Amino acid sequence: MSHANRRKNERGAPPGRLAAAVLSGGAVSVAVTALLLLLAALALCSGRLEEGAAAGLCPGAAALGNLLGGFWAARTLGERFLPAALGAAGLGAAVWLLLGTLVLGGAAPAAALRLLLIALGVGALSGALCAR
Repeated sequence: MSHANRRKNERGAPPGRLAAAVLSGGAVSVAVTALLLLLAALALCSGRLEEGAAAGLCPGAAALGNLLGGFWAARTLGERFLPAALGAAGLGAAVWLLLGTLVLGGAAPAAALRLLLIALGVGALSGALCAR
């Protein structure tokens, strides 16, 4: 490997490529979470799911959406897996917090903290799994 190529590999991907990977991973995160929440709402409306169980599925839907969004971002970038996965999961959580604030008029601090901790945890997990 030449010295120029080695130096290029040490620097990593350009910032634009990292931003594109994080944005696309965040979009995947939001889309998967929305789909899972839609399925839970349909099950709730049809009577197949109780209201308490549906409320308990929301953090799980966010976790799965953030995990898949983190995988998407890390695989899209192909290097620096952890920052891409954490960024995508954090973006997905931030979008849901923003939507909750705009639509519902606010978010409970404990629920917001729980959502952010879930996002960081599964983002780190997806980044670590993609690095292998």
